[in-house]
Formats: sequence, C-alpha cells, structure tokens
Amino acid sequence: MSADAPVDVPDEGVARSCKILLDSLKASHGSIANSSSSDEEAGQGWAHYPHPFRGLEGLSHDAWEFDDADLPRALVELRMCAMSNEIREKERWWEKMNDEKILRKWREEVKTHEEAEENAKWKLTDKMIDYVFQELKGYAAVRDPTTDIQLACFERVWRSDNLISLSLRDDLLAASALLESSSSPDWHPGSDGKVLDLVHPSLYPIVYGRTHAWHPSSDGQFKPLSAPEPLPGSPNMHLSRQFCWLPSDFSIASDGTAKLVSPYINNIDARTHPALNGVITSLVQAAIPLWDRVLASLLSPLSPYRIEQEGLSCSVTANNPENVNSIACIWKDGEAPCPEEGEDEEEYEEDQDKWYEKQSEHIELPDAVGAYEGGLEEAVKKGLETMEEYGAGLKGKTVQVIVKLANIVLGPGKEEYGGGTWHVEGMENEHIVSTFIYYYDEENISRSTLSFRAATSQPFYHGQDDGYCMKTLYGITRDDICVQERGSVTTSQDRCIVFPNIYQHRVSPFTLLDRTKPGHRKIVALFLVDPTIYITSATQIPPQQDHLYKRAIMEDSELFAKKMPVELRGKVVKDLKGKMSKEEAGEVRGRFMEERSVDAGRYEGENSFFGLTFNMFEH
Repeated sequence: MSADAPVDVPDEGVARSCKILLDSLKASHGSIANSSSSDEEAGQGWAHYPHPFRGLEGLSHDAWEFDDADLPRALVELRMCAMSNEIREKERWWEKMNDEKILRKWREEVKTHEEAEENAKWKLTDKMIDYVFQELKGYAAVRDPTTDIQLACFERVWRSDNLISLSLRDDLLAASALLESSSSPDWHPGSDGKVLDLVHPSLYPIVYGRTHAWHPSSDGQFKPLSAPEPLPGSPNMHLSRQFCWLPSDFSIASDGTAKLVSPYINNIDARTHPALNGVITSLVQAAIPLWDRVLASLLSPLSPYRIEQEGLSCSVTANNPENVNSIACIWKDGEAPCPEEGEDEEEYEEDQDKWYEKQSEHIELPDAVGAYEGGLEEAVKKGLETMEEYGAGLKGKTVQVIVKLANIVLGPGKEEYGGGTWHVEGMENEHIVSTFIYYYDEENISRSTLSFRAATSQPFYHGQDDGYCMKTLYGITRDDICVQERGSVTTSQDRCIVFPNIYQHRVSPFTLLDRTKPGHRKIVALFLVDPTIYITSATQIPPQQDHLYKRAIMEDSELFAKKMPVELRGKVVKDLKGKMSKEEAGEVRGRFMEERSVDAGRYEGENSFFGLTFNMFEH
C-alpha cells in the first residue's frame, strides 16, 4: 500500500483493533497503516504555516517585525472594519447595498452613531465612512453565492450561514441527541455544570510513554509513543512532553468529497453511535473550502491600509535613521507638547496622561485613503493563486482533524455563561493551524460573539517618549504587549466560523432570555492540523477505551475461537497494552488540563508569540 493510499478499515475497527495484541489475530490489523508520511518524513517539505507556538527567543527588540505577525493597524481603521462588519451582519446585505434608498438609511444610521461617539479620536470622518461603503463591493466580490462563504469581521476570518444543509443539521441533531441521553453525562471540569462535553479530545488523548502505536517505518512494531522533540528553530515553550490530542485522518478527493480513513474518531463509539462518524465526515467536507481560504490568506499579505500611511510607516534601517523622526506623529507641529515635570514621578505620569487628553487642538489624525481600489479582492486572489502555485489546496490530500462536540446548558439557578478567555487551540504537539466552529442549535439565550486578537510587530514611532501618540494611533504604548483586537463575529444558529490559530479567540458572556426556562447552545469544533506536518493519528493508534475491548472480547464471541474460555478472554483484556479505564482517563484529563492551563499563561509571557513588548528605546 502506498504511503498516501486511503486505509480501508471496516466499521468494526474497534473490535479488530483489540485483536492486534494477540499473535494469532495480528493479521487482521494489517489494514491499519500510516495513511500519510512516515515518522521520519513528517514535517519535511515546504515551510510550515505560521503558528502561535513559535517563541521570540533570539529576536532583538530593535527588530521592527517578526515573520508570523502583522504590522499593527491604526485603531480608527479597526473601527472602520467593525462598522463594515456591522453592516454585513444585516440580512442579504450584498443585495441591499445596491439599493440607494437602503444605502442612504445605512449612512444615516452610521453618522448618527458617530455623532454620539464621545471620544473624538475614535470618530469616523465622512471620508472614512465613504470608503467603508465603497469597500462593500469588494466584500461582495469575494463572497461565494452558492455557499454564502464570506469574509467576516477581519481578514483571515470567514463565515457562512448557509454552508450546512438542513438534512445534515437534522442528522447531527439526531446523532448528538444519543450522546446527550447518556446515563452518565460528562460535565466539563470547572464549568459549574454548564458545559456538557459530548466528544472532547482531552479524554483518552495520546499519553507519551503509555499510548501504543503501530510504526510502519520500524518493521511494523507496536510500541509506546515517545515524546516529540522541538522542530528546528522552535523553542520548547509550548511543546508538551506528556500529552497530545489524537486526530483522525480524512482523505479529500479532487472534487472535495471527504472520507474517514482512520478506523475511528476518538471518543466516538461507532457501534452505539453509528451515524456520527458519517456526520462528522460530512462536516469536514463542508469545512474544506473555508479552510482553503484561511490557509490561502496565510500565504499572502493583508489588504492595503484603509487610512493614509504617509508619516505612519517607513523602512527603518541603519542607513536611513533620519526617517525615524518623520513617522507616526499625531502632533501638528511634529513634536509632542510637554507638560512641566513634577517632583513625584508616579503622580507626574498620571497628570501627564490627563494633560495629553486635553490637547485635542494639537492633534492631527490621519484620514482614509482615497476611493476604494479593490485591495480586498486582490489580497484574496493573491492568496488563492499562491496556494495553487504551491499545490497547497486541501483537495486531493489527506487532512488530519481533531473533533470536539459540546453543549452549553443554562437553566434556572444557572442563568449566565461567563464567557471564555483569550486563547489559541492546542500546543505545538498538535500543530493546529485553523479552527472550524459550527453553531448548530440554540434556544433561549442572548446574543453572543466570538472575538479575535492578533499579535503584531512593534509600531513605528517618531519619538522615544511619545507613548501617548502610539496609544492614540494603535492602542499600544511603552511596555505594552503588541496585540490588537481584530473584531467580533455574532455566533448565531446555523453559522459556521473559521479562523487561523495565530489569532487568539474569546467567547463573550451570554444569558438566558427567559430566566424561568432552560436554554442551550450546541457546537461542533473541528481543529485542522497543519497539512504540511503529519502527526501520529487514529490510523496508527488503536482506541484506548478499555470498555470497547471488554465488549468486543467478552460479548462479541464470533470474533474469537468459539471454545475460548471466558477466563482466558478476561486475561486477554487485562494484558492488552495501551488501554485506559474510564477512571484513568479522568485522571489523565485532569493532568492534561492542568498542563494546558499553565501553558495558556505563557502566551503573553516573555519571548512568547503574543508577548512581544513595545520598547520605545532611543534610536
């Protein structure tokens, strides 16, 4: 069998997997082999997509940017993007934008909103508003009318409200209802009984040194997995030596059709939930065009700036240091007015901030560029062309996906969901490059959003101590970490959202609309492993749930010699390698979550991807 050939594993893959530990039954497991590259080949090839797991060790703070982060955008430009997103949240906006009467109404709404804006530095000018409405043509041009796939709040974030068919949604509801009916519901630890895990990758994950896998490149040995070593040039900051989520492999045909080629999806029992594997496979298939767009966006620069950049950016090198004094200045006279310095340094800094806030007559903020000239379409087109040039599209490939299903359940006494924290998915072990979320059912809950935050390089600045200027332009001042919010997307029923893992994301709080009745939100999350990196998957690792083996060996007697005594079958179960009891899996999950919680705190620490601090050193 070739390395890239689909693996043909029967539905009873779990039962077959249990027999691989018996010499007399090993042959039946021969179909479970590596569906992608070998361990030695994993990670080879062209450069990997950007990841948030890269640290900044060795990056000098006088470097203006680092590879996987964008230059910051001015706050007022981000407000333009937010306003555009609000317009595009309107039903059938791409049709209504062609109706002059509706356009006038929208403009009036925007201007009324801006007149009420108290912070003068944040108000959108008429020129900015004009640009936003002109740019709607670009957003309409990159929208797919068949699938409703369109850009969301900011570039690299895509959404669709019409991607999943009603029949597939009904199948998902029916399949998830079987999981929900479990006599022992799995409430997520620490969620106060509000988050019901239906399928969660932190249960029965890969445990290095314990989880066994087949190694086709090592004479077919079945042995424990070793903890991975860091990729070349990557620090050990976000690499676990203990655990890894377990993906499944899906082959994607040239026409986009998906097929599950691993024998199972972790934590889904194909016997008791026979329809769920097919439903998940169909969702993976639906996600492919969205993932292709995200990956393409990571292969090209963002669209051009929406506000004037003269004086806001330059190429700063040792050969032209004079440029430093001509950039990123909001002061009309080119230099910040300075209040008199007081004796108490802390009190002086507080007074200075208040004083600067009153200097609006000295401030001159950049306005929007001229008419919209198609930068959005060009950026999307460039990314897709680059993807085609590299042969990086997902069609015709094997993709690795980690699956999660969860419900947020509220009711009297538990009326509010507090929202989440800023985070990315996984650690360096999983190499997750993009997340697909499908909000397939909700009832009796208030509006909620999914927000995004990006790491940026340091903004250009004109003067060593003019932190107020930088804070006004970018929301970043001396010693702040270089991050900017990139907007929010409403998480409404039937909506699919996909985004890159180099963006942190956070769920906003929501409550019951009627506090006397129950309410819920149901989601499917699919985490895409970087397609340029192959990690060990369910194709090489048999299921670890020991109850599946007990059932197969003790109950499915037709799979074994009819005369095998029950006592011997019990010994077979006991001697199986790599399996885990439910109690053990719960203990492993506790340690897994503790490690991930500690790791989450590192992302804004020194030398982390989101931890670059803005040092306004002297040039």
